[in-house]
Amino acid sequence: MAVASQRGAAGAQPAPFELSLLRELVEERCGAHFPESRERLLTRALAQRATALSLAGYSDYYHHLRRSPRADEEWQALAELLVNGETGFFRHQPSFEALARHVLPELARERLGSGVRALAAWSAGCATGQEAYSLAMVLLDGVPGPSWQVKVSGTDLSQAALDRARRGRYRAAEVEALPAACRDRHFRPVEGVPAACEVGPALRAAVEFGRLNLARPADYRLGSQDVIFCQNVLLYFRSERRPAVVGALAGRLKPGGYLFLAPGEVVGLKLPGLAAARLPDTLAYRRTG
Repeated sequence: MAVASQRGAAGAQPAPFELSLLRELVEERCGAHFPESRERLLTRALAQRATALSLAGYSDYYHHLRRSPRADEEWQALAELLVNGETGFFRHQPSFEALARHVLPELARERLGSGVRALAAWSAGCATGQEAYSLAMVLLDGVPGPSWQVKVSGTDLSQAALDRARRGRYRAAEVEALPAACRDRHFRPVEGVPAACEVGPALRAAVEFGRLNLARPADYRLGSQDVIFCQNVLLYFRSERRPAVVGALAGRLKPGGYLFLAPGEVVGLKLPGLAAARLPDTLAYRRTG
C-alpha cells in the first residue's frame, strides 16, 4: 500500500483496492453503502479529509481510521462530509397528513383509554431538525387537550446538523410554505434578522436532539415510541441490510405504534410483529405485538 502514499491524496484518485478497503470500512462503521453511483461523493470526502490531516495518500488515511488514537474524532469529521442534509418541513406531505388525520386520533383514543396523556415520537435521521419539529407541530396541534405531554426525539449522525437543529433558527424562506396559522403559532421572528425566524418556546420544549448511528442498534438509548419517522435514511444502507435496521427501529415502538418510512426504500417488507398500515400515499407499519 506504499504506492498510494507516494502519489498523495490531494487531486488523485484512489487505486481500486484502496477504494474497496475504505468503502468496506465506512460501511462497517457507519452503515452507509456507496455504490458506483455515489462513488464520487465518497472519493471527494476521503481526499478532503486526508488532505486536511496532511496525509500522503489514501493508504495512510485508511490506517489512520483504523488505528489512530484520534480515530473517533476523525470518523465524525468524515461523516459530516458523507451525509446528505437535504430536508424540509413536512417533507413528505402524505405521511404527515396520514399522521394527523388517521394515526394521531387513533393513538390518542387508545392512550386516553388506558389513562395515559402522553405521546412520544422519534425522527430517526432528523438532519437539521425540520422533520422533528414537523412531528412536534402535528402532535401539539392534534392532541385532545393542553394536559397532554408531547416529546419528540431527533437523532442524526451529523453533529453539525444537530447543532443547527438545537438552535432552531431557519431562513424565512424555509418556513414560508407552511400555513400562516402554523407559522404564527410555532415560529417567531429573530430580532434584528429580518430574513430569519426561530421555533417558539412550546415547540422548542417539545423536541430534544442527540447523535445516533443507526448502523449500531445496540447504541439506541431511546425509550418506547408511539411514532417513528425514518424517511430518506434507509437508502444509505444496502437493500439486504435494511430489514435489520427497520427491525431495530420497530423494537422501539410501543404496541400499536407506527413506523413511517419513505415510499420505495423497502419493498415487500415482512417482519414479525409488524403489519403494513393502509394509509393514503404512505409507507407505514404498525407494531402488532
